[in-house]
Amino acid sequence: MRRLFFSIALLSSLLSSAQTTIINEKIEKDNNPMDFEVLSKQNKLLVKKGKSYGTIRGINKVELYSLDNPEPMELVKDEKFLRFIPSPFDDNIYSGDGFNTVGWQTDTKIYDGNKVIATVDGDKRLFLFSKDFSYGLGSEKNKIVDNIEKHDLFWHKYDNKLKKTQVIKLEKPSFFNNVNKKDYYDLDDLAYTTRFHKNSFEIATKYINKDIKSFVLHRAIFDLNGKNIKTITYNVNIGKPLIFSNNGGGKMDVSAHVSSNALKFVDQLSINNYLIDKDTNELYIYGLYGKKDKRLYNTDVGGYYVVKFDAEGKLLWQKTEEFSDDDLTHDASKTRINLDFSIVNNQGRLTFYQHFSRKFYYYSQIDLASGNMINSSKIPFSVDKMWQAELRNTQVLAFFTLKEYKKLKFDFTTLYFNGSNKKVQDYLIELNKSSKKEISVNSDVSEKGVWLIESDNSNYYKVTFFEF
Repeated sequence: MRRLFFSIALLSSLLSSAQTTIINEKIEKDNNPMDFEVLSKQNKLLVKKGKSYGTIRGINKVELYSLDNPEPMELVKDEKFLRFIPSPFDDNIYSGDGFNTVGWQTDTKIYDGNKVIATVDGDKRLFLFSKDFSYGLGSEKNKIVDNIEKHDLFWHKYDNKLKKTQVIKLEKPSFFNNVNKKDYYDLDDLAYTTRFHKNSFEIATKYINKDIKSFVLHRAIFDLNGKNIKTITYNVNIGKPLIFSNNGGGKMDVSAHVSSNALKFVDQLSINNYLIDKDTNELYIYGLYGKKDKRLYNTDVGGYYVVKFDAEGKLLWQKTEEFSDDDLTHDASKTRINLDFSIVNNQGRLTFYQHFSRKFYYYSQIDLASGNMINSSKIPFSVDKMWQAELRNTQVLAFFTLKEYKKLKFDFTTLYFNGSNKKVQDYLIELNKSSKKEISVNSDVSEKGVWLIESDNSNYYKVTFFEF
């Protein structure tokens, strides 16, 4: 009966096209929704269900939902996974990592849809999976390589069926050879980052020039057999003093400190970050700039920059935007300042926020063809804290509140769509009016729309899709 009701609701909402109810279910004991993951290209939703095993949110069941089928596809049943993720290489391929009684990862099962097609031993230390092969990047023994100047990198290619590993020594990218560190600002160890794509992977680094207003980004791109197929260098001069931010570009030292104010960046990669458009291979570099020269860490922020290159490394446009709001410019160059850039509904979305002394969420919508800003907004919010024990047993985690919504708590993505998407905002207004209990709301985005997840974290959870 519930499935029949679901089918009627789905058909009705599809005809109205404003919004589509994908899931509206009761929360069951030991079958809680532990995680939701949107598959952007496929416009589908993974719902991972399970229960807590001590401090671990274990996954026992996984369902795949789509707009065109009222019945979800059951991918996993009666398992015990630490995580369950889609392959970056193949559609409909997934991997599930088992765990033991102390929470350590054990074997990995690889799925083609809902069928197990391979099992990889946990001691293989592989972290990328496709239908036919599993991959790892590290030393010859497949351990982490921190110092790329002294050690070589190896690509480990494991045949899922034959259970044999091919270890391929990578040609060290030329930009790591004979680097005169005195030519750059405060350059110590040569740090690197990695990215993985559908048919390739890359190793990249950045060097900050002595003027601290310009930098160099190097990318070496390899095919999945470990052959270097392309190297691209980007020389960028912002003309304004560069500063660090927590943008995901590099590493931070968290091991030796208790206070988040004492965190520090351990390499130069966090001077900015970059995003690659999966459809066009165009590249966007984004970061913050400051008001005072040669003070990378503790200067007030001046604004942000975004630079776009085509797939071959040709500059298409470069834009800077100055901040005038005191909340945005004050004390904004430390690890607690968060910066991100993504592509949403064929527009650039730059977000800039902190949730410590000054609580705000700023976003800017950017025209991808010209780099011009379309719209921007700053959203002040409050923080609703949660104890560690609550985190383990809460289905939909949300911490941020807005004064106009007395019954709702949000994640940052929902803050963005509440401000930028009228359909989502209207829905949230009605939800706030009709709710008798406190509701937590999360959002995720695909290429075709917004997936909004709501729950009272005790009785029900619901997923609604809003088409762009």
